[in-house]
Amino acid sequence: MTMTNIDIKKLKLVESDFSDYQNLTEQILEDGCAYVKDQFVDFDYDGMILSITFNTSASGDVFDDPGDYWTAPYSEVNINDIDIEITQILLDEITIEITKESKVELVKLIEGLL
Repeated sequence: MTMTNIDIKKLKLVESDFSDYQNLTEQILEDGCAYVKDQFVDFDYDGMILSITFNTSASGDVFDDPGDYWTAPYSEVNINDIDIEITQILLDEITIEITKESKVELVKLIEGLL
């Protein structure tokens, strides 16, 4: 199969459905880690739709302050690691394989959207 190189500069966000940074921190606070499957982001790419399906996992540290008489209890999450696993890339509903460099750039782009 031919490897396709994607020009990231030509991508224009059309539609998306994914857990953002806030949702990931809430899941880490509740469960100790976060894992969200089958998220997607669609881009216009030279008049075609580039659809990327991915999974996100995140880990972090939870800091709890039980509070005292004057201060309310408080919890904070610092995300240490976010991993984006691209599971499928479609260009106008046709599965494509992309170069390793393009995949790295797409992962960075998705991380920036979080």
